[in-house]
Amino acid sequence: MLISIILVGIFSCLVLDLWQQIIRTLFGIPASDWGLVGRWFLTVIEIKKLIVFDIETRNKFERELPVGWLVHYFVAILYALVFWILAYYHVLTTSLIDGIIFGGISVVVPWFFFLPCMGKGVLGLRTSKPILVCTMAFFTHIVFGASIGILFNIF
Repeated sequence: MLISIILVGIFSCLVLDLWQQIIRTLFGIPASDWGLVGRWFLTVIEIKKLIVFDIETRNKFERELPVGWLVHYFVAILYALVFWILAYYHVLTTSLIDGIIFGGISVVVPWFFFLPCMGKGVLGLRTSKPILVCTMAFFTHIVFGASIGILFNIF
């Protein structure tokens, strides 16, 4: 089962990344900056504080982009694990609908954890476009969750 969870996490993350590139191409909305996520992660390790208010102005780390991508895919595998546990205990089924529900609920993580930890505030209120940030996070998580729900039927 562990291999299935890892594969679902990776392929769902690939779908998420493809979705963001489609949105970037069609609407000019930039995809997530995984280098910035890597910088945040490495800064957390360095300063031993979870919240980094000045992440965008901090000095770059040499390997922050690959670290950010690794964090991104590791988190996706963790989401797949949580989904699998919920399906195992019959809270969810491995279906498109339950995947969408899971994705919709899972958006609380970026809204109330990652955005604040990166100094962007709860619900992205410290960004220049908090409604856009929240909306994009919501729909990205819907696509991601739907992928998880579907892919557990394949892997």
